[in-house]
Amino acid sequence: MSVIPTSLRSRFVILIGVVLTIVGLLGYEFVQWYGDRITNQLSIGYAERSALYEKSRIVNVLVREVTLAQKMASSPGLKDWLSDEENVRERDAVFSELEDYRSFFRSQSYFVTVAKSGHYYYNDKLGGHPIGVPRYSVDRDIQKDGWFFTLLESGEPQRLNVDTDRGVGVTNVWVNIVVRDAAGKAIAVTGTGIDLSEFIHDLISSDRPGITNAFIDLGGAIQAHPDMAIIDFASLRKEASQEEQSTIFSLIDSSADTARLREAMAALAAGHAEVKALNISVQRRPQFVGISYVPEIKWFVMTFVDQRQMAQEPNTPAVGLLLVGVFLGVLLIVALLVDFFVLRRLGGLAAAIGTIGEGRYDLAITESSPDEIGHLARTLRHMADRIGAHTDDLERQVRERTRDLVAANAQLKALAATDTLTGAWNRRRLEEAVINEMDRLTRYGHPASLLIIDIDLFKNVNDHFGHATGDHLLCDLVAVVQSTLRASDSLTRWGGEEFIVLCPNTTLSTMTTLAERLREKIAQTAFRTVGNITVSLGVAECLSGETWEQWFQRADAALYRAKACGRNQVQVATGASPRTGAIPSADFVHLTWSTTYECGHTGIDVQHRQLFGHANNLLAATLSGRPTAELAGLIDPLIRDVVQHFQDEEAVITAAGFPGAAQHAALHRELLNHAAELVDHFHAGGLNVGDLFQFLADDVIAHHLLGADREYFSYLVAEQGTEPSVTPTLA
Repeated sequence: MSVIPTSLRSRFVILIGVVLTIVGLLGYEFVQWYGDRITNQLSIGYAERSALYEKSRIVNVLVREVTLAQKMASSPGLKDWLSDEENVRERDAVFSELEDYRSFFRSQSYFVTVAKSGHYYYNDKLGGHPIGVPRYSVDRDIQKDGWFFTLLESGEPQRLNVDTDRGVGVTNVWVNIVVRDAAGKAIAVTGTGIDLSEFIHDLISSDRPGITNAFIDLGGAIQAHPDMAIIDFASLRKEASQEEQSTIFSLIDSSADTARLREAMAALAAGHAEVKALNISVQRRPQFVGISYVPEIKWFVMTFVDQRQMAQEPNTPAVGLLLVGVFLGVLLIVALLVDFFVLRRLGGLAAAIGTIGEGRYDLAITESSPDEIGHLARTLRHMADRIGAHTDDLERQVRERTRDLVAANAQLKALAATDTLTGAWNRRRLEEAVINEMDRLTRYGHPASLLIIDIDLFKNVNDHFGHATGDHLLCDLVAVVQSTLRASDSLTRWGGEEFIVLCPNTTLSTMTTLAERLREKIAQTAFRTVGNITVSLGVAECLSGETWEQWFQRADAALYRAKACGRNQVQVATGASPRTGAIPSADFVHLTWSTTYECGHTGIDVQHRQLFGHANNLLAATLSGRPTAELAGLIDPLIRDVVQHFQDEEAVITAAGFPGAAQHAALHRELLNHAAELVDHFHAGGLNVGDLFQFLADDVIAHHLLGADREYFSYLVAEQGTEPSVTPTLA
């Protein structure tokens, strides 16, 4: 027998009960989670503020002591006496001054340790020892005296050290200041001390439960802590002799927390932050630690906040049970109201809907109230009357939508195969056609050729006229090319200003003729806004057995050669397939001088031709794999020649009154910066042939010598007798 309720009423009550119970439990968990989160945020903020507060306290106490000790160490009388320790008159005057300083120190104590004699002088408020008489002498062989020699040899001006003095038997936080003579030589250490117990009581101990303060040095050694057993006494000596120290890192439970603490300490010491707060585990207790750095004494102030003691534990179980009880009470009330006003009336409508499912639309619905259920009943009657008519109409709409989807799919397929800007094929469509043509070459021997078109100096169009004009030029170029092609030929936009023409059943000679015809037609066409342009073309016929990548690389290499040889020309690919990744030979790349490049100024034209020659020599040597020493003998003179040419050229155009002389000089500086990067790359152990060729052929020759330089041609004096002087020969 099934125990699952079948009525909507019972299921609704059970569902509401389950949902509200789950919500109550989730609310209970949320209260706990949110309480913990708030506690964490408050504790972290509390730890940060406590660290800053403790920092302000230590600054008020220790920094004052350090400053006063520094003043005492800089006393001229003290330095004079240290140079002649046996001088009684000066000794009495010095110790009289030191006694004055003692009255201002917190502990009313001072010490002086002389480097030359090793004498250790000490006096405090207790007295009991003659003033000006050494207590003992420090000895390098005595381990407890290591602090003195370590500090003198460290080069540091000052250092704080927690230790027990072996002679006077007091355990202090010692403020050690190095005294130097006029030549900068360390001649003594002087300072004061603060009783460690008093220091811990006044500056470290906290009457707040769960709060622990500590002072840590740059190396992590514990300098002050309520638990004196873990204080690292004599850190100065231990650090120098690399003895094991008691550090804060030894108290941390995980290496990850240790790394985070080290990172925070490094950031604070570098001045990147004033305070840091971390959530770490210390001695198996979760702690919030606030950290601040006191640069005057090179100590960190750390405030540890015990999470378990600081956490507030609200009475969440009782609150959760109360919420659940309220939800259940509301549930009962809502269930009764829903049953009376909704479920019973919906039961009658459910029976009527069942008759519609059986195909009978003569519904006997008596519900006529003006509320939503009554409106639903009237809607059901109206729906039953129209279902028959709507069925035929829906079938008709399905047929129409199917036809629309077929048409849309065909349109999407066409869009997926064409370039959205120009309407030419895209790469995907081209690669599909290439596979078919290469298969026909393999099966039937039908030839196939392609050519790559690249608009010369297209970047100048975008720079001078804007990208919108560049887009119009691409569209107009496609129209010109397509008007010249056969119906079987295809035009693809390969990317940017590059296009590929694929011609089935076409040999290399026919393709070369087509390429030349295209070049001439494009050169003779006046395009809107930009006027006449030129293109460079690379032609290649597919060879038996080669891959699409090899075929394309040969055509691309031919295009590259056409651009390098002056643009506005057709270059035909070699017959053999190049190896993938092979470097072109020295004969493959060559920069050709043309008289059309001349500006009319003899000195400038001579230098331009010689730069062509130097560039060709360097390219040939690089591509031929010449030794590094030989390349260095070509690169460095070439760069010097470029520098000399730019200087001469700037003098000529300035004298000629060229208004853009300053901007032209700025272009020179950019090219020289790029040249310096190439030279550094070469001397670092390698020279990228592509970068070298782009700099010489594209940046210096094409864009600058044959591009930017033409702007000043009209300003130069044509007669040689009036030309400014230019050195006609480069080294």
